[in-house]
Amino acid sequence: METNNAAVAAEEPTAAAPIPIFAWDLSGSTSGVTHYHAVGAKYLTKFLAEHSPKTSKDPAPIFLTWEDHAHQVTLDRLRQIIGSEYGCGGNTTSCIITWIQKNLGCSTPISLWLVTDGELMASDLAICSRLNHELNMNYVAFNFIIISRWKINMSVGAAFFSGSKIKIFMNEDLLKEIDTSEPFDYDKVHAANFDTAVPELSDYIQAKFMGTELQGLAEADKLHKLRLRLFAEIDKQEEHTEAQIKDANKSDHTDWTNKEMMEWLRSTKYYRNLKDFDVASFRTKVDSAISTLVNYIHNKNKSCQFFDILKMDYKQDKVGFAQPVKPDLDIDLESLEDLPEKCSFFDAVTLEVEQSTPVLLLQITDLIDKFWVNGNYTKFRRVADCPLFGQFEECMGHVFSIETVKQLFHNGYSKFRNPMTNKPCYGGLIPHPSFDDWNDYLLMITFFRGKNIRTCPALFYYRIWKYATGCEWLDDGVVTLLEQYALRRISVARTRLAFGSLAMDPVEVVPLPLTLFYCAEGSSLLFAQDSQLFLNDRLRQYYPVSRDLIHIMEKLGVSCDPEFISGRAVLFTAVSLLKTAGNQMSQKYALLSRIFRKQGKFITYEVNDYVDGDPSVFPIKFLALLNYSHKSLIPFSLPKVDLYDHVHIAYDAKLPLVPIFPETLRPKFIIQDQRKGKVIPNYKEILACVTQVSLKSSSGKRVSSSSNRIAPTKLDQTKLLSLNKLYINCVCANNRYPSLAEFEDFVWKEKRFYGDKVYLFPPQVQEFIRQVFDNYQDFAKELGVDEFIKRGTAGVSIIQRLELEGVTNAAVKNATFIEKCRKKWLV
Repeated sequence: METNNAAVAAEEPTAAAPIPIFAWDLSGSTSGVTHYHAVGAKYLTKFLAEHSPKTSKDPAPIFLTWEDHAHQVTLDRLRQIIGSEYGCGGNTTSCIITWIQKNLGCSTPISLWLVTDGELMASDLAICSRLNHELNMNYVAFNFIIISRWKINMSVGAAFFSGSKIKIFMNEDLLKEIDTSEPFDYDKVHAANFDTAVPELSDYIQAKFMGTELQGLAEADKLHKLRLRLFAEIDKQEEHTEAQIKDANKSDHTDWTNKEMMEWLRSTKYYRNLKDFDVASFRTKVDSAISTLVNYIHNKNKSCQFFDILKMDYKQDKVGFAQPVKPDLDIDLESLEDLPEKCSFFDAVTLEVEQSTPVLLLQITDLIDKFWVNGNYTKFRRVADCPLFGQFEECMGHVFSIETVKQLFHNGYSKFRNPMTNKPCYGGLIPHPSFDDWNDYLLMITFFRGKNIRTCPALFYYRIWKYATGCEWLDDGVVTLLEQYALRRISVARTRLAFGSLAMDPVEVVPLPLTLFYCAEGSSLLFAQDSQLFLNDRLRQYYPVSRDLIHIMEKLGVSCDPEFISGRAVLFTAVSLLKTAGNQMSQKYALLSRIFRKQGKFITYEVNDYVDGDPSVFPIKFLALLNYSHKSLIPFSLPKVDLYDHVHIAYDAKLPLVPIFPETLRPKFIIQDQRKGKVIPNYKEILACVTQVSLKSSSGKRVSSSSNRIAPTKLDQTKLLSLNKLYINCVCANNRYPSLAEFEDFVWKEKRFYGDKVYLFPPQVQEFIRQVFDNYQDFAKELGVDEFIKRGTAGVSIIQRLELEGVTNAAVKNATFIEKCRKKWLV
């Protein structure tokens, strides 16, 4: 009886056993490759040992060869192919799936052994994913035999992975064993075993979601919850004492002193976790790992590096907890819920009808379309978190009475057009406390398509008020009402401590004025000079809106130091400029273009008048930032710099307009001294017309022109523009006569750098260029380009130049005289 039951039990699962398939890569890249066929023969032996039929009920294995098409062959034929090292054709992996669907059907359970040399086409991935969507793949053994380490591309294998048990072999070694047929058990991941559990989780996510069109929202949500749970496990749990914390739920922090706000900030769990090295480093490690996996799930263009042999081994990077982590894209546009309609415009106006209350129409400005849909999710998230970053002045409409706006809603439609601009609107903002719910709802449908997106409405009202101050069509009384409404909403609003919505951001919800203080000044005082935590200085992120932060705090009477905030904000403006400038010389040029005044493209030696807090002008001391990167700790007090290590200053020249000698197309080298009746080189006359500019290098203030001009004793030719020579060079370089703009551009490109220094031009540089350009126009009309180039290059040697000038005096026209002149007049 027991034997019969066993027999029945054995027969039932055997009937549903998956059909084993051995698919051999026959592409041309395998032809004659002994290593590939030798290792492949061992795989075949292993396959037969595991899948040869043991009973009559066991399915017989199927043997396929594939290149651009898949063909079923006998075992003997396959052995013959392997023995002869035969290979030909392409490598279209999707043909395997096509064959299975055609000959076995989609519902037949399959156990697939895929043997390849790894040279597969990534472009075949999408086709494989689409065809393989309905296959019943129980088990996949992916065997790739290395021929060239640099040609491996196994991304197409992902099409076979989702929902299967997977083994990945390289040569004869088992590299990975992953089960995607069952959901991952997130409950087994804890803070104590995170380092050992996360590689398994990473393999599961990559295999499960590579090459699929699934959005994976449920899986991403599981990852978010895992991150929060791990944070909770490691976070400090001790309670605040009365001495450590003031009432954080107090509705108004505007009466707190700077000291009281700093004491409260130091008492927060966020600050105490950061100061604990073990907690902070673990949180960073967890956030980095989870963010990477969430981004991977959401990314439509998934990396194929999972199958790169050079990156097969999981490596836990040692991440310093001060390093910023790329935020994960925790929201898909399709997953956003519509915001429930709080009230219609008609319901809102019945709350308290005041005919004198103005209604400011808000024209539809789709920030989702402006940023998110165009791929700039990070900027969208920044604007949503802190609307001070937003640029949406196009939302400003015109003011009408409540009754007029009610009439604009025709036939109950929820949308109408601004009669003045013909732009669509959902309604108007009413700056009155009775309409707070309506105004908040209006913001969401105007800017976010009515989606339930976390944002800060109070700062939208502030931005709208600031836009209103520049709208000539708005009455001053309306602007005043908008100001009062915005400041009232800000004073009672609550938000996260640092605005941010990322996992590593503070989770404390506090009054908005305290958040403004933290982002503008508090975080700088806490972290700016901390060698490990300096990147948590929020002013590094919020420096572009520092003026708004200061303005709001001053309006609300929040204790702050505007001079400190504006000074640090300008500093971070310079740091950001250097980040995008490029190489060291470009960075130096970018800084100096803000320190010195510019004439067109040319940086002159006139120092800009620096005013504290003006981000368009930098002090000379900012040159010290060249020794820092945007990820460096920037000290409150920058070290001193020597200006002359960075600039080469041209002479302040007042040269007379000298005639051009036709045969050399330059001024004469030898001129007649009318007073002494003898010839002299033009070095002496030039030296008499120039002065050396001297600038103080330790101050950001401008130096008076009466005290910074020095007459040089010898002539430094590198400080002369030599515009005549540059004009000739410009004609030679372009093989044509330049326009004035082209000549000016040529001078700038040739002279803007001197070695590793930036060349500072005289303020009249554009006037000098125009004078020299005009001086050559008669020659441009009379001479062809070839003749001009011939004459201009003939007098390069001074001896030749003297001969062309008609100098016959042998005492002058010799090398000894010329060398004597050089030593006497030149540096």
